[in-house]
Amino acid sequence: MEVKMKSFAKEEANRILEETIIIPEQFEKDYRSYCLNMIKNFNNTLKSGEKKRYLLSVIITDRNKKCHVWEKSSLTSIIEGGRILDTYKCIKCNITGKRYGISGTIVRDQRYAKYEYCKGWNLYI
Repeated sequence: MEVKMKSFAKEEANRILEETIIIPEQFEKDYRSYCLNMIKNFNNTLKSGEKKRYLLSVIITDRNKKCHVWEKSSLTSIIEGGRILDTYKCIKCNITGKRYGISGTIVRDQRYAKYEYCKGWNLYI
């Protein structure tokens, strides 16, 4: 599900930060706590010049936007074009993607670029 999270820093109270976030399915029932934990994590890892944030509000904008549920499909890391990567497959909709290096981000394969959100159990590719 997609939510719009608003937060602020006390030092800049007139500047509200607004972010759109896709909540993973396992956290949908407690999406506010998920957002609060994101803010806590941000505050615990502040870099020089960053200000501590406080959660202002969380509003559901679209209940139908779902995250992919990725499962690693390569037994070991692969070297492709001089880059280390792992291959993944969404266990719900079967699209595939890659995670490069130690990044936590999985990039959908180009042929699935239009599947930003998971369509669930009804997509068989």
